[in-house]
Amino acid sequence: MLRKSVPTNVAAALDMALQKVPADRFESAAKFAEALANPAFTTRGTAQLTGASGHTRGVATQWFVAMTAVALVTSALAVWGWQRAGGTTSASAQSVQLAIDLPDSVQVDNVSVSPDGGQVVIGAIVNGRRTLLSRRIDDLELREIPGTSGGRDPFFSPDGEWIAFFADMELRKVRSDGGASQRLATFRGGVALGRSRSGTWGPNGTIVVASGVGDGLSRVDANGGPLQQLTTVDTAQGDLDHFVPVFLNDGQTIAYRIASNKAGSPNDFATISLDGRATRRPWPGWSFAPWSRDSLVVWNPEDRGLSFTSLPQGEKTVGTLGPSLVTEVRHDTRTGEESWDLSSTGTLVYLREQTDLQLVTVTRSGEARPLMPTGRPFVRPRVSPDGQRIVATVRGASGQASELWSFDRRASTLQRLTFGGGASAVWSADGTHVVFTRDGDLYWQMADGSGVAERLLARPGTETALAATPDGSGVVFVDSRDNGDIWLLPLTGDRTPRPILATEFTEIHASVSPDGKWMAYTSNVSGRDEVYVRPFPSPGASVQVSVEGAEMPVWSRSGRELFFRDGSKMVAAAVQLAPTFAVTSRTVLFTDSFSRPPGFLNYDVLPDGGFAMLQPSGASQLIVITSWPASVTRPRAK
Repeated sequence: MLRKSVPTNVAAALDMALQKVPADRFESAAKFAEALANPAFTTRGTAQLTGASGHTRGVATQWFVAMTAVALVTSALAVWGWQRAGGTTSASAQSVQLAIDLPDSVQVDNVSVSPDGGQVVIGAIVNGRRTLLSRRIDDLELREIPGTSGGRDPFFSPDGEWIAFFADMELRKVRSDGGASQRLATFRGGVALGRSRSGTWGPNGTIVVASGVGDGLSRVDANGGPLQQLTTVDTAQGDLDHFVPVFLNDGQTIAYRIASNKAGSPNDFATISLDGRATRRPWPGWSFAPWSRDSLVVWNPEDRGLSFTSLPQGEKTVGTLGPSLVTEVRHDTRTGEESWDLSSTGTLVYLREQTDLQLVTVTRSGEARPLMPTGRPFVRPRVSPDGQRIVATVRGASGQASELWSFDRRASTLQRLTFGGGASAVWSADGTHVVFTRDGDLYWQMADGSGVAERLLARPGTETALAATPDGSGVVFVDSRDNGDIWLLPLTGDRTPRPILATEFTEIHASVSPDGKWMAYTSNVSGRDEVYVRPFPSPGASVQVSVEGAEMPVWSRSGRELFFRDGSKMVAAAVQLAPTFAVTSRTVLFTDSFSRPPGFLNYDVLPDGGFAMLQPSGASQLIVITSWPASVTRPRAK
């Protein structure tokens, strides 16, 4: 149903424009426009659209009833044109763009579009619960797909009848209209740090998946069965994993990316055919989708946009990237994936990245107060020990490095701290320094901006500081090479780092208790992210704190509470630290719309028990473009 503010004749016109049978729709755009302008226009379906109560139906109908009547008319015009063309598009067809505001209750991870461009599926967290949502292009509602609770990273079968997805440590499939899901395969462990699971479904009934645990690519029958190894990770060459597989248009060749620690090839492009023939070459972009038999659409890291490049033939190199045709495509900094997809009929769907975020303080009841009148591309705010300063990463524009900036709460001033790159800072225990990442290495610098940055640790991979020890003797950090193992770097004497927690699973978001005896962290040892606490720095048994999936733990200043994020929920766990650690209660403080980009600890705790957080300056948007790109000449292979 549409909301009450939509005129009855507009609702009636929309009803007729969205009819599935062509004979029941308008004969022309002029007739549609005439109905929109005629207050007396009505149809038998009008009551079904508006309803007597004006309330909405469906799992996430608020996505679309939140649009204005003008936006609804624009959507209907686009759908009408798509349907009148018989549900197909071409490069010569007129391209129509829809911008859909997303509600605060929905956090989108990734998107997938059906081969015919008629259905969009979204991997999302809705009110703290992970699931798959679907919207057909001829429908005004976004609906949860039955049988996909816990699902993520969806992708379609070639005929569009099935959706494959990942849930915990399984690959599953469900019919595109929902139902009981079927298990296809089981993985040996959780996803490693900086990676994700992804898959592609070929026309011959073969599914190729990246397990996300350093095993390379595997293949499995679309009806289920054992995983069969397709590629092997060459660790001797410095490779970490193979990920984001995509079947090319020949239906036999899979293109994928190689994550590597080797200088000069952080993201090589490779292909392998189902009969084992393989190629590898340097790669100028990131995620990609086939556009033709000799060209690809590529996400360009320079401007977070989509460009074209030629598909290499034989042993020829990948072509250079052309100019981006759309920009602001959301990028997951932890996994390196981007939230976009392109159908074989030319329907492009992507999540528009929100860049400017407001720095706010938030009470325990969820009330926010902006600290600055305008937003910036902030991530990862960290509060100083005295609570008066907040250091945050400001992401750089196209081609520029991120830098650290510090906000003084007393003076209401924002000061730049680093020059030459800086990200993911933590405060030293005495508040005199910040420790941060630059070019993958750990540095520290005076917190007042004086002096020059000093390198603390340099080694292959990327080191990210997580927390300083309360006694000031060291910094806890995570190493990207080791599936997210947690290390301790001494700040005095011998600065040789030593592992604190090293397992085959991923451990991140470590936080040390105020008494220095316990470490909270996120781990996927159970197959999904949960919050745990264990002794620090000595080894000992871990205690699970969260119960339904959670991440990003931060201690209160007193040590009597441990906060963590459960999707959009801020949760406070009351704990005791002596004689041993125990959880005594868990309380949801509030459910919020504050920024939760993947991979970032995007909040911190203030001395008064409130929080420093980041608030989007506007609504997140899902962009749908039909017949994309309508006026672009496909590049040829070089």
